[in-house]
Parts: sequence; C-alpha cells; structure tokens
Amino acid sequence: MEDYQINPAALKALAQNDIGNFITATIPGGIEAQEKAGQNSFVNNSTLPKDAPWEKLEQIGIIAGSDADDLFKNCTLPQGWQKVATDHSMWSNLVDEKGRIRASIFYKAAFYDRSAHLSLNKRFSIGVVPEDFYKSDQSYEDRQSGKWAAVVNDCDKIVFSTDWVKLPSYSEYEKRDCVEKQLTKKALTWLNEKYSEWDDVLAYWD
Repeated sequence: MEDYQINPAALKALAQNDIGNFITATIPGGIEAQEKAGQNSFVNNSTLPKDAPWEKLEQIGIIAGSDADDLFKNCTLPQGWQKVATDHSMWSNLVDEKGRIRASIFYKAAFYDRSAHLSLNKRFSIGVVPEDFYKSDQSYEDRQSGKWAAVVNDCDKIVFSTDWVKLPSYSEYEKRDCVEKQLTKKALTWLNEKYSEWDDVLAYWD
C-alpha cells in the first residue's frame, strides 16, 4: 500500500479542491515526478521564461512572441540552438549551435510554487579549483590539502591557469581566503588584459 503523506502542498491542493495535485502531493516522489515532467515539457517546447533579460536575448537573435502563460513567452531560437535538461529537474541550459551554454534556466514546475527565470552566461569565467578538478575519488581531506589554482574558463575549456599551490587548511580560514583571493587576482589580471569586456554577457561570442 502506498505511503500517503499529508503535507502543506497537499493541504493547499485540497483547499482549492484540486484533487489531481492533492494526489500528486501525497504520493511519495509525486512532486519530484511533477517537476521532472515539467522540465521535459519545457525543453521540448518553444518557450522561454518571461523573467529574463529579453532586450539582450533579442540582441543575440532570439525572437520574442506572445505570452504562453503566466511564466513563459513563446519565442523562436536561432538556427541550431536548443534547450537541454540538466541532471537537476529544476535547471536546464540554453545551448547555441556550437554546443556552448549561453543561458541557465530555472523552472520549478511544482504546482504549489511554480516559478521560472533565465540568466545569460558570460563566455569567460574564473574559478579556484583543486588539482583533480573534482573528478577523482580522493577524500575531502586529501583534496583540501592538495594543490589548487585559479583558472580562466572559456565556456568549458581552461585557457589560463595560475601556478598550483597548497592552500592553508580550512582551520586557518583567513589565510586560506587570502591566498585564494591572490590567485583569483592573477587570473583576473590575465583575463582583463586579454578580454577587457569579458564581464559583458554579449561579448566575444561571435
């Protein structure tokens, strides 16, 4: 027998005489399934969130259409662009014809708290990363005590790295933070010299 649960979402649906969503909210995993179904529907239709920088979206070739509902607007994407689901049911990516992620899209499809918004990505970004780039199975402690560097990413490709250094332990938070800021400053200096307008979400994509 199903382990039904009466929770705030279920009570809200019941108060609105919404039997379908009441059942969804009381079945274990029902809300998660609804969010995943919402993501699948979204990436396969021709809409984008209304809560988005539409003036800039139009500058990169996206044609705005009529409102689809309270959250989404119909649109036409440039040729070769597509929406792609991530492993998280609330996040999807807008990918251009070269496979580059141009925007990150949040959509919570749960009936009791539907919301959506889009943010454009910059081509270049900076991060402080461990030597294994979080890809090995080494322990948290070994990773933290290993070497780290600040890197500049061109989408998903590293185009600059500082020297790899060992950081102070997390017990020495202020010292560790200081070193991380020094590494980041070196990466930022390189980036500003090579791509002075990198902070503009519309720059360097051509």
